[in-house]
Amino acid sequence: MKRYTILYALTLCLVLSSCGTQKFSIGETSGQTISTDKRKMVHLFWGFIPIGKKQSFPAVNNAKGYTITTKYNVVDFIVSYFTGGIVGMKSVKFEALK
Repeated sequence: MKRYTILYALTLCLVLSSCGTQKFSIGETSGQTISTDKRKMVHLFWGFIPIGKKQSFPAVNNAKGYTITTKYNVVDFIVSYFTGGIVGMKSVKFEALK
């Protein structure tokens, strides 16, 4: 019985976790895409300490607008859940628009 309770609780956590997307637009966003950069950002201690590559994106000189999309999916949730939030990750996509 206890085994089913734990399994039920883990399933409930996965189902109720918010796997969301945030999209930020800067400038004109109705143009053609000039460049795209995708990264998986990893951080420690609930986002306080970044790990890996520099966390900035390259600026494009002739861009009239930018779109930044941040995604938090199931894999990111599972990593964060089993480490108690000490290690977290999210996917970030940067688009420069003409």
